Amino acid sequence: MISTIISVGSNIEPHKNCDAAKMILLKETVFKGNAKYIITKPWGYKDQADFLNGAFWLETNHNFEKFNSYLKTIEKRLDRIKNGNKAGPRTIDLDIVIWDNEIIVDDFYDKDFIQIPVIDIIENYSLSIRGYPNKQHKHTSN
Repeated sequence: MISTIISVGSNIEPHKNCDAAKMILLKETVFKGNAKYIITKPWGYKDQADFLNGAFWLETNHNFEKFNSYLKTIEKRLDRIKNGNKAGPRTIDLDIVIWDNEIIVDDFYDKDFIQIPVIDIIENYSLSIRGYPNKQHKHTSN
């Protein structure tokens, strides 16, 4: 099984859509845990509602491409419409951030709306992630 953490976000009926995505993933995957939702300001395109962001920890037997494609089908099931504005409003956004215990998003440390919920999962479940300085691994000097 591959361990993965995905970010979830919405600013169109956000609680309804984030919870709907969670329910689908609870039924269709090995759902291991989730972060607390946070409210964040829009990034990039500012003229839109605030976002509800979170993260889900899952396990899958699929390879990366197949699992990512599966996430995109969930977005379509929840009426995600891509209109060319990558930073625009959305019913749901599901993106893989951690794959096989490794951070795979280049701007992970630049975007709080991704980082805060993912770190919530890493720290609450004491996960060891390559590329993330887990507290228990930090060196302290006397």
